[in-house]
Amino acid sequence: PGLLNGQLQQALQPHGLFWPPDPSSADICSVGGNLATNAGGPRAVKYGATRDNVLGLVAVTGTGEVIRCGGAYTKNSTGYDLTHLLVGSEGTLAIIVEATLKLTPRAVAQAGVRALYRDAASAAAAVSRIMAQPTTP
Repeated sequence: PGLLNGQLQQALQPHGLFWPPDPSSADICSVGGNLATNAGGPRAVKYGATRDNVLGLVAVTGTGEVIRCGGAYTKNSTGYDLTHLLVGSEGTLAIIVEATLKLTPRAVAQAGVRALYRDAASAAAAVSRIMAQPTTP
């Protein structure tokens, strides 16, 4: 069965953290399923999909070979990024058996806002400014 997204979010909440991937099925979908499918959700616009929130993996190929990739860093070099390649491959390349997730600080306060704009360009500019902020939209 594995760890459900909702369970992970509940466990992280007391520590002021969250894992950005938030598919609408978060209460019933597993983190492993998110890894297999590269799940997203509304926050993907700001934080990326699952593969953008994974630091490293351990996976097993069909031949039984154990692959360790990624780590506590962001890859900024040339060549294949095996972590990004395996996340979303739906088990066709290897089965993910362990993942190091990139967690994000939770906002201290939340508020709602309603705004009206003269035109689509003004609305798009506002969304762009909001997404550039360090808080969770």
